[in-house]
Amino acid sequence: MVTGYSSAGITTSDEYLKASRVGRQKKLTRPVKQKIWSVFEEYRAQLTAKGLKEMTDAVRDARIILQNKGDILPYQAIIVDEAQDMGMEAFN
Repeated sequence: MVTGYSSAGITTSDEYLKASRVGRQKKLTRPVKQKIWSVFEEYRAQLTAKGLKEMTDAVRDARIILQNKGDILPYQAIIVDEAQDMGMEAFN
């Protein structure tokens, strides 16, 4: 699933071309990866045009905003229910 690369923190074609596929059954060649990436870029462009984001990207954007602005929220901790549904980006 192409959207899975977003959750791996891959945001550029260079990162995708260098990404390891350890544990996958089939090795993808560089030309095949480039074709896959073009589909991924089109998908993301369509999301952007509609003002939409994948959940992982929204979480990453929120984390970056908080990192750049420092301690802007009055919380020292939070309690999360159903954290398994959030993806790894939420815990970086």
